[in-house]
Amino acid sequence: MRVLFLSGYQHPSAHRKVELLADTDGIDILHLTIPPSGLSDGAHPSASGARQYRSLEVPVYWPQGKIDPHRVVFRSALTRMRRFKPDIVHCEQEQEGLMAAQVALARSIFAPNAPLILYSWQNILRQRSLPVRIICRYTLSAASHMLCASSEAVEVLRRQGYTQGATIMPMFGIDTRYFHPKQADRMEVRCHLGLGNEDYLIGYCGRLIPEKGVDILLHALAELPQAKLLIVGSGSSEAQLHQLATMLGIESRCHFVPAQPYDSIASYLSALDVLVLPSRTTANWKEQYGRVLVEAMACEVAVVGSNSGAISEVLGTAGLLFPEGDVMALAATLHELGNRPHLRLNLASQGRLHALSRYSVECLSSEILQVWRGLLGSYPQTSLYQGTS
Repeated sequence: MRVLFLSGYQHPSAHRKVELLADTDGIDILHLTIPPSGLSDGAHPSASGARQYRSLEVPVYWPQGKIDPHRVVFRSALTRMRRFKPDIVHCEQEQEGLMAAQVALARSIFAPNAPLILYSWQNILRQRSLPVRIICRYTLSAASHMLCASSEAVEVLRRQGYTQGATIMPMFGIDTRYFHPKQADRMEVRCHLGLGNEDYLIGYCGRLIPEKGVDILLHALAELPQAKLLIVGSGSSEAQLHQLATMLGIESRCHFVPAQPYDSIASYLSALDVLVLPSRTTANWKEQYGRVLVEAMACEVAVVGSNSGAISEVLGTAGLLFPEGDVMALAATLHELGNRPHLRLNLASQGRLHALSRYSVECLSSEILQVWRGLLGSYPQTSLYQGTS
């Protein structure tokens, strides 16, 4: 089976599933990436080191100079399809993007018999311009299978007329080489913050933008006089959040840390007692996955999320939910977790099992392989992974 795999990851660890897939007997992968991918051109070892796959960075450009992931396209034509002759074209780009359309067109010319797989995060059917609707109609008609971040994303595809197969799985899995409990790092981070192991530390990690609802978490902290808060991230709301903490009189209990590299996040997550993702739905956005939830669960940290978008699907029974925007409900949940350490530890233990059994990169690789074989007639086109417990 020859697979042309196109991705746009920025951190080398995100390529782990390609390394795992390359270990499979009879699989020959050509991996095209968008620079900077962290991978050099040429041969790379599979996960076990027993095999190799080929990787190549393909230059891209942004039409009209606008940096928009939906408008990025490859600079060079995908004539590599003609030379590689893939049996499967796996493109982790959304159906409304120019790159997805470019890949679909190249596939129709150079590998017309190869099934095309695309990826969709979209869980809201937004108002779209005519050109975007045309692109979407073309890519969905060309796709043989869609990988979707959530069940809502599948529903959006169906509403757009897509009738082919769809499998629910996240694009990004947990790489346990990075995400696991780190007791030594927990104490180091807490010491750096001036906190002891007995301090009740709540945390948020991610972008500081209005949709993520960090202001709701600050208001909830104001109701918890003994709790401390660690916020790791950067974004447009950062200054306003500092001001809000001061206004609420909780600035001495809030610790702001800038956005961290991928391989450092687990150290900060391990320092927490509870991780909160308080996302709020807007007219054009609701939570599509919440990767930090599964990262925290893998680090054996209890998690709490709002009921925005895919969060309830991701957590299943391994985390606690609160109605989005409800400060008092969040405060009550965090108060209970602070007063019941056994409940917190039990949730943390359940969460780690849930993350490893559902969201590990090994699970994702296995699911992708099943989709590939199903498209080529080796297995039924079904998915064991449904994103819920």
